[in-house]
Amino acid sequence: MTLKKNGYYFSASQIKELKKRIYGLAATNALEYLGVPHSEVKIINREWLRAAYQNFNEVKIFNGIPDVLRKMAADPDNHLAIVTSKTEREYQRYFQDKYDFASVYSVVVTADKTNRHKPDSEPIVYAMKEMKANPRETIYIGDMQTDLLAAHRAGIKFAGALYGSINPEALKKADYLLRSPRDLLKI
Repeated sequence: MTLKKNGYYFSASQIKELKKRIYGLAATNALEYLGVPHSEVKIINREWLRAAYQNFNEVKIFNGIPDVLRKMAADPDNHLAIVTSKTEREYQRYFQDKYDFASVYSVVVTADKTNRHKPDSEPIVYAMKEMKANPRETIYIGDMQTDLLAAHRAGIKFAGALYGSINPEALKKADYLLRSPRDLLKI
């Protein structure tokens, strides 16, 4: 609706394909991908984010995620980080303040902490440096192709969360395929 209001029109079939390509990108990167001129990105981004978060209270966490994350965090050999395309303000308001299990993450990398974003490896590399992580012992979990590309570009293994993906076919090259959150505990 925000794009249409600003003169950008896409057919239903285009929207279906575009969702697969832009979902998970930082909002500014998604707008640029859609051909929005740089001079308009900031204005449209504000409107887009306002519209995107109107129904955020309806978002549900996949069953088992909090328990799996807490079990992983309880192991002293595990160090958990989150790399998100949300800004720090969005992350705090719509994730950290809403879900108590967000405290399991020792490092949080938001879109405003790096210059480049997924599918670039920069945010993952940033998180690994913060944790002093060994790439050979690091696994990145995600549900989008941008996650897979960023992980492999960072030289680490990737676990594809098929249960949460809007495009599971794009995760075929994952090192591990997760059909449920509990599958993560088997790695």
